[in-house]
Amino acid sequence: MSNITIERYSEKAIVVRGDTQSYKKVLTDHNGKWNPKLTGGQGWIFPMTKFNEVEELVMDIKAGTIKPEKYNNNLNYVKTSDFLSLLTRVERLEQLSNIKGINKEEQYFGNESREINENNVKRLLHSS
Repeated sequence: MSNITIERYSEKAIVVRGDTQSYKKVLTDHNGKWNPKLTGGQGWIFPMTKFNEVEELVMDIKAGTIKPEKYNNNLNYVKTSDFLSLLTRVERLEQLSNIKGINKEEQYFGNESREINENNVKRLLHSS
């Protein structure tokens, strides 16, 4: 049985609180908006017009009809040193593009008449 509650938040809104992390997708699919700064604590906010739909959803969650999602907390993070190395390379590419006279529009949208010499790019990327 899930520790999830539904409460009236205001005249125009209701809030779902409790152990909702495993039900994030289903709450989002029902147009719930996560708000960590609500009065009384964090929760999923819904318009009052959705009360019957959300109430049924919460009852289904408590009854076990809606199964919790598997939450994967094993996220792959980039090491700070790798991030800084990549950032340095990007900055070097931006410097190279500025030296070649390529403006911002050309950087993002391309221009066949101005190409960065591939050897210069490789040299900049591999130098430290």
